[in-house]
Amino acid sequence: MSKTLSVLLTVIIIIVLGGVGYYFLNQNFKDQKADLEKQITDLQAQIKTAQDALTSTLTADTSDWKTYSSDKYGFSFKYPDDWMKTSCKQGSSTFSFKPITTNSQDCFIVEKTSAAEHPGMLVMIYDGTGVGVEESNFSYGGKIVNEKLTIKSVDEIGKEVKQRIADSPNGPTNSTGDYGTTSFKLGDTGQYMFISAGYKYGGTSYRTILHSIISSFQFTK
Repeated sequence: MSKTLSVLLTVIIIIVLGGVGYYFLNQNFKDQKADLEKQITDLQAQIKTAQDALTSTLTADTSDWKTYSSDKYGFSFKYPDDWMKTSCKQGSSTFSFKPITTNSQDCFIVEKTSAAEHPGMLVMIYDGTGVGVEESNFSYGGKIVNEKLTIKSVDEIGKEVKQRIADSPNGPTNSTGDYGTTSFKLGDTGQYMFISAGYKYGGTSYRTILHSIISSFQFTK
């Protein structure tokens, strides 16, 4: 066998072996890619399941709650069966402060008086362009969308409270409790709704329940 033929056969063998090696390496890469894509898909499904589970823990079961409706102002909401609704004039163990406005048309409170944390929600209808209130740690950021009240998530509220604590050397506005507010216009009526909700620290957290109450608001006007 001549030297030239020997070199040619060597080159052919190298090319064949290289092609075979490339094929198996490429096939192995495809298998690894398919396996990685499956792992990513499975992980995304697990994340979705975890998110759904977290969402369910951040939403109270409202199936057996009472419903309050106001034909006059065109809204309704749900609240726990063991909570009471009273007029603001009757006073409250939760809301000792007063909303800062002289244009109040209606004002009531829904609260659980038997709880040591005094969880409750104050709702006020008023005329004007705004309302002020003391002792608020965060805003619910309420707005009416498709006749329903949308507010920040429980997670967003928790982050806002933590940030306020971090930003202030003296802690949140009210260090004794968890108090949030929101106000928004009621359609084209020229009236506004103000909502304040909270509870005192030191026991059970009512943030999720209060969030579910406010989230249940629906409007017909």
